[in-house]
Amino acid sequence: MSSDAPTDDAGAAGDPAAAEPEWRRRRRLDAIFGDSGAEVVSDPGEAAHTGYDRDWYERNRPPHHE
Repeated sequence: MSSDAPTDDAGAAGDPAAAEPEWRRRRRLDAIFGDSGAEVVSDPGEAAHTGYDRDWYERNRPPHHE
């Protein structure tokens, strides 16, 4: 076996965070950076879906967009 071959514990030996449980990692990062509070964040400029179809937008397109 060559020394370049991956082993089962290659990640844990070189990276201490690989053996760290997810809950502990999140707690440590929250202590450093603060708790963001939300897992999924939407774009503040993103408007809610209006339900209009493409035809409505084509009919109501402003003249400067033609």
